[in-house]
Parts: sequence; structure tokens; C-alpha cells
Amino acid sequence: MKTTCNPAVLKKFWLTRLREEYDQICLDYRLPLDPPIFEISEGKKQLGSWCAATRSLRMSEYLIMSYPWSVTLQVLKHEMAHQYSSEVLGQTDAHGDGFQAACALLGVLPQYRGCRILTAEVLAKLTGTENKMSEGQKVLVRIEKLLALGESSNVHEAEAALKKASLLIEKYHLQQLVSSEHSAYVVCLIEIGKKQVATYQRHICRILQDFFFVRVVLSETYKPATNEVQKAIELLGTSENVAIAEYCCHFLENRLALLWQEYRLQNTSSGRTQKNSFYLGVVLGFWEKLQEQNRGGARAPGASAEHRELLVVEDRRLDTFVRSHFPRLRKTSSRRSTVDRRVYQEGMQAGRSLRLTEGVTQGRGKKNRFLE
Repeated sequence: MKTTCNPAVLKKFWLTRLREEYDQICLDYRLPLDPPIFEISEGKKQLGSWCAATRSLRMSEYLIMSYPWSVTLQVLKHEMAHQYSSEVLGQTDAHGDGFQAACALLGVLPQYRGCRILTAEVLAKLTGTENKMSEGQKVLVRIEKLLALGESSNVHEAEAALKKASLLIEKYHLQQLVSSEHSAYVVCLIEIGKKQVATYQRHICRILQDFFFVRVVLSETYKPATNEVQKAIELLGTSENVAIAEYCCHFLENRLALLWQEYRLQNTSSGRTQKNSFYLGVVLGFWEKLQEQNRGGARAPGASAEHRELLVVEDRRLDTFVRSHFPRLRKTSSRRSTVDRRVYQEGMQAGRSLRLTEGVTQGRGKKNRFLE
């Protein structure tokens, strides 16, 4: 329910939502916890706290309004881990072994486990750009340079550039696996801004999971400013792989809008069915192109039997991380959509000729959200 009202009323909605999230977390992780007294605080000094003496769990208004709801949920889990440690494990050390065990049980992300007090300054470091990976960014730059070759009007040069970029992604993934230190997994939430996931967006998710070494989950996110629930895409994997997959996701969404604008200038039919059909055709055409490349091209250098075993181990490790983040994850079927076959086929043609170049050089400042 979308709401526009004063802060006092919104706080009541937030308290209700926090209780619902608390109950759902207890259900998902099978926690024998009794609900605490929830409070909304006004300060920035402490964004979340658990008080065993009064059995109260406090969350900051600044946290709720300044960060995505996914961050609020991590802070909530952090404080629930304190409650579990004190009430179930009987631990008195606030951040001792019991607390760490509770964090692992609750699927609290590693970066939210180590800090003693979650202040605004600490959270800014956890979620800011300075916390982003540096090595993965270097790989992205190398991929951008390779894909710049695809600007050539020569089709073979463009396809060669795309293949080299894909091989670089796979090679880098293998390098991660054979390195002595395993990269920590992260979760990236991409807000869709709507209450429904379009069919073409589901197929974008398929591309990300099939070709970019990440797991993709369609979830929901709460918007505290309007008391509204919207759909979201969550990417799970190493920070480098998630960054590359996130880039591809935003590239495709932005490129679809530009291709549709070009198509509308040349065609009279431009209703919702035609637009959805065109979008779906472009995405599936691009998927087919990547699939053909995987079947016909060489794999990354050094992809030996040992590396394939590492890939299997990595898949299992990532699946374990996904289960810790979504313990009751289940597959659901999507509703069928009406498709204009002619427009769909024309979209397929556009998708087969799509290159990952334009999204790199245009609109980098808007990579963290979809086009409206």
C-alpha cells in the first residue's frame, strides 16, 4: 500500500514492517526467539541496538530513511544475533563466539558482523564506493577496452571483441578460484521500481546466471518513504563477478530503451504489447548469441579438468551462501504474456546484433538504477 503521510504515521508502518520481518526471519531460520519491544530511534550515533535488560530492539530512523531496506535488514539481523546469543546461548560477551555463531546461523553478511557499534560512519564505509573491489574494477576496465573494438562496422571484428571479453570474464573467474584467498561473497540488490517483474526482465536474469558466474533471485524490497513493497533483483557471488553482472544488467535495460525508441520512429504500432514483445525479442536474441558463442568458441585458456572440478566446488560453495541468505528459497512460475510475433522477431534480430559496448561508454553515472 502506497502511503503519503506525516513521519509519525510512517513510523507506525515501519514498526509493523519490522515486526513482520522479524517474524519471517525467525520462521525462515527456525529461531526459538520471543518477539522483543521494537522502537524507532532518532539519532545517528547508534543505528541499531539490542537491550537484554528491557528486551527492546531499537532501529534508527536515519538508517531506515537513508539506506535501502536490504541494509536495514542486515542491521536487524545483527541485533537479532545479539538477542539469540544472550537469550538462547546465554552468552554475556556481546561480540564473542556466541554472537559470531548466531550471525552465521542468521546469514548475516561478513561485513556486518565485525563492528561493535553500527554508527552512520561505519555504515557509510560498509556501503560506500570505497568498499567496492579494486581488482574487479580493473577487469571491468579491460573488458571495456576490448569491447570498444566492437564499434567497428566490421561484423567479424565486433564478434571477435565480444568473444575475447567473454573469455576474459571466464579466465578471471578461474584465476579467482586458483588463488590462495577466496573472495568473499556479496549481495547486490537492483530495484525494479515496480510491483511486477516483466517477462523480459526474467530473461535478463537468465542471461546473468547462465553467463556471469552469479546466482540471481527475484525478491521484494520495502520502500519506507511510501510504505510500499516493490520487486527487486538480487545478485549473489564474488564482488567482482557481481559487479560485472550488474553492469550487464544495467546495460541491457538501458540499451532496450534506446532500441525501442529507434524502432518506434520506423513503425506505427507502439503499444504496450508491441513494446514488451520487442524487449523480449531483443533479450532472447542476445541470449542466443551468447549461447552460440559458448558452443562454437574456445574456452578460457587453461580450463583443465582440475579447473572444471574447481568450478563444481565453487558452484556448491555459492549455493551454500545462497541458502544461508534465502533459507526458504523456492521456484515460482511466471505468468504468460501476450506477444506480437512480428515485433518479437524484429526484436530478436536487434538482439543478435547487440554488443556490450554502448552501455560502457554511455550513462555510467546512472548504473545503479533502471531507466524510468
